Amino acid sequence: MSRSGDFQMSVIKSTVSEMAKDLDEQVAAFRTRPLNEGPYTFVAEQLGR
Repeated sequence: MSRSGDFQMSVIKSTVSEMAKDLDEQVAAFRTRPLNEGPYTFVAEQLGR
């Protein structure tokens, strides 16, 4: 269902696998980081009526 002029990107399965592996490593590093070594920036929002 492709039309002339549409942007298409082809991604090799191994490329997706490598990207997912890299992302998994970054997530693991984030989740296991020590919380007493800051500073960590955060935004607090109060929801209410």
